[in-house]
Amino acid sequence: MFAAINHGNAATATILQYLSPVIITCYLVVHNKKLPNVKQLIAILLALTGTFFIITSGDIQSLSLSKLGLFWGISSAICAAIYTLQPVALLKEYGSITIVGWGMLIGGITFSFIHSPFNFVGELCISSILGIVFVVVFGTLIAFYCYLESLKYLLPTESSILSCVEPLSATFLSIFWLKVPFGFSEFLGTLCIILTVVILSFSSES
Repeated sequence: MFAAINHGNAATATILQYLSPVIITCYLVVHNKKLPNVKQLIAILLALTGTFFIITSGDIQSLSLSKLGLFWGISSAICAAIYTLQPVALLKEYGSITIVGWGMLIGGITFSFIHSPFNFVGELCISSILGIVFVVVFGTLIAFYCYLESLKYLLPTESSILSCVEPLSATFLSIFWLKVPFGFSEFLGTLCIILTVVILSFSSES
């Protein structure tokens, strides 16, 4: 996700991550050997349309998002689909705190061999340390815990629809706070992907 933001911007990275419901739907179609219904087909079409508008700004001969930004954005969606599908059985047995804790511990140790946390570029100061702590605690640990914990109190439909606030808030904050340019095509693409999440949410409950 952070690589997608680095090579693009926060708005497009977040929106591309929300292609994960389409990936989940396609996986379940293959796994269950069952053709998608009309709602799922419409959702997949909307997702592809939305992605097209976001990465090309409506011009098929241009790519408004860098290739690396597109790669990491799609990779983020695939990873989101995996961590949504994979721990279902574990969550029922051990609970969200245990799963999130062990997942982040194992992931952190593993990636420390790929990129050492002690090998960094930049100035280590109070503000940078506080920024890292904020991202780790609020943007990662608490965010993942709250999402998994919400499934105890909300229907999957309600959780998915409420989670649509993330790409919306990322888009508006990027525009008004970070001054990221966002044209009509990008807004249209954003709307298509958010509609995709909503349609798939209702489809899963039907």
